[in-house]
Amino acid sequence: NPAAAEKTQKYFDNATTIANTFAGTEFAYVRPLALWLQFNAVVTEELPYQTLRQHFNKPALWLGSAKKANQFCQHLAQAGKWLSWYHQRVGQPQQRRSTSQEMADLIAQELTQLEPFLKNNSSFARLASQLEDLGRVVSQKSILWGQPHGDFHYANILVSPNGRLAVIDANASAKSRPVYTDLAKLIVDPLTLPQQWLTQALFLSQKRAMHLSEAVLKGYFGAEKPDKTVMKFYLLLAVIQKWIYIEKKSQRQLKSIPPVNFLLYIGRKRYFLSLCQKIATL
Repeated sequence: NPAAAEKTQKYFDNATTIANTFAGTEFAYVRPLALWLQFNAVVTEELPYQTLRQHFNKPALWLGSAKKANQFCQHLAQAGKWLSWYHQRVGQPQQRRSTSQEMADLIAQELTQLEPFLKNNSSFARLASQLEDLGRVVSQKSILWGQPHGDFHYANILVSPNGRLAVIDANASAKSRPVYTDLAKLIVDPLTLPQQWLTQALFLSQKRAMHLSEAVLKGYFGAEKPDKTVMKFYLLLAVIQKWIYIEKKSQRQLKSIPPVNFLLYIGRKRYFLSLCQKIATL
């Protein structure tokens, strides 16, 4: 398949460039070792690291260990710093504004995908209005754009036994986007895991979630503060995108057992609507 081979080659070349960029620094990117075009596969180095998600799911973190909580926040701050380096060194950053049409198209695309899961629900109209109001404000602001990682979440961030970070799976074909898209995906990741919506936010409290997000933003921005409206818009967008992804995945996996799927759908809808409203009113 020529198209698949070209995509694999691009991934290999992109991963090699990123790995070289981080060579000799306090961070790393998992280095590709070989390219097997006949299998559309890339062989990468194996590191004795654990993912950030594995650290997040450790019982000690949720049993009140202050040491583990502080350590995890340090990992998140390092992840934010890694992302800042990536955007600056790999992402070819530039300041620009979204046009009104770009913003309208982006919002319409996500709302069109979400609407089937909230059909005839008054909450959809309110959510659409909030997103459009935020989008109009954000379109007037000049923010940093660049090639994003594209999938910057806990499962793609690795931590060594001595605390060094490595990252995998940057999207070689991603188009230039606001850097806030990567930040938002990382911040909302723990908020959209199954244990969070299954427990209706009992797994991760709002206070602890804010603490985790502050660690990410401090790592990325340092002493500076992110634009609150811009951050709010992209956080809301990231939650909606993850919600759509979960619903589509659920339809494929549970279509043969409608009663179970319906009950889970009701729980997800209640949780994600509540999460969207909390973000919109920050």
